[in-house]
Amino acid sequence: MSLDCHLEREYAHYFAIGLRRCESLEDYSGQWPVTAEIVESLTTLPMLENVGVWKNRGLAISPDECVALRELLLNANRLNHLDLSGVGLGNDGLRLLAEGLACYSSLADGVLDLSSNDIGDEGLHALLRL
Repeated sequence: MSLDCHLEREYAHYFAIGLRRCESLEDYSGQWPVTAEIVESLTTLPMLENVGVWKNRGLAISPDECVALRELLLNANRLNHLDLSGVGLGNDGLRLLAEGLACYSSLADGVLDLSSNDIGDEGLHALLRL
């Protein structure tokens, strides 16, 4: 099962509740704002293989959402494609994700897209320490 989501922030809570029940979901693609609660719901899905998110209206990913993505990486069993291109991750966001990236070995055989995120030397050093 696959899900492509375009959602307004005020409905995110209700969507996250329903998302937790989608145990057969393999692909999630969501337009920012993807709240931390939605990402936390993704961590409960045992079949999830592909996650893609993109930002809308110039919004950048928040620190809470980065922490939730780190938890997704720490808890997802089958994830092999993570597309975070152009979400405004930056150096700080990449540092928050680094622990999850270091612990998630099956992503090494898949795809990690961090393009167009204003990642500089600081962020690169966080990745190199993995």
